[in-house]
Amino acid sequence: MIPPSAARQRRLSSPHLLLLLAMLVAACGPFRRTPESESVYVTFVNESSAQLDIFAVTPGSRFRLTTLSPGRSERVRLPDTVVGAGAGGVNFVARVFPDRGTISSGSVTIIRGDELQVRIPPTMTTLVVTPI
Repeated sequence: MIPPSAARQRRLSSPHLLLLLAMLVAACGPFRRTPESESVYVTFVNESSAQLDIFAVTPGSRFRLTTLSPGRSERVRLPDTVVGAGAGGVNFVARVFPDRGTISSGSVTIIRGDELQVRIPPTMTTLVVTPI
C-alpha cells in the first residue's frame, strides 16, 4: 500500500509533468513558426508563353515552390528551410514545359524579411530578380 504522503506527492507532480511535456512539444520544430515580419516572400511573374515549374535551389537541396501558367503571377512565401539553408545563396530555377530545359537566376542572397520579384521575360533567357 502507498503511504498517503507519497500519493499526494504523485498527484501534485502529475500536472507539472503534463505542463513540462506540453512545453517541450510546443518547442519542437513543426510547431514553431517564423514571425510574419521575418518571412521572405517572392512574387513570380511569368511573361513567357510557357508553363513553368519554379524551384529554390540551395547548397545541397532543391525545393519546389509552384507551377506558373503563361501570363500569370503568384506570390509565394519561401519555406523557413529555404531561408535557413540559403546561407550560401539561393538560386531560383524554372523548368520549362514541355522539356525545353531550365533557366535560372544565379545566386541570390536572401535576408529574413525580404520581398522579391522574379520575372520570367518572354525571351526566357534568365530569371530577373529585383527587390520590392
